Amino acid sequence: MKTDKVVFRAKTVVNNLGLLHRIDHLKEYTNVIKKDRYSENDLRKYIRDLAEDQQQMNYLFVEKVLKQINLILL
Repeated sequence: MKTDKVVFRAKTVVNNLGLLHRIDHLKEYTNVIKKDRYSENDLRKYIRDLAEDQQQMNYLFVEKVLKQINLILL
């Protein structure tokens, strides 16, 4: 059940921000238009903003979502 929430949240972030891929050496994410770049901290803040309850604001949940985003963008 938790993994479903993680995957759903990761897909939501990727779709809402239009993420295309990650630049590994900068730890930044680019969007489809390539005008905007998002750092990992920006994504963490955005994931926390989307949180529905206190559990989804937890550091471990946010890190799991960030890892799932990286897997989606491979």
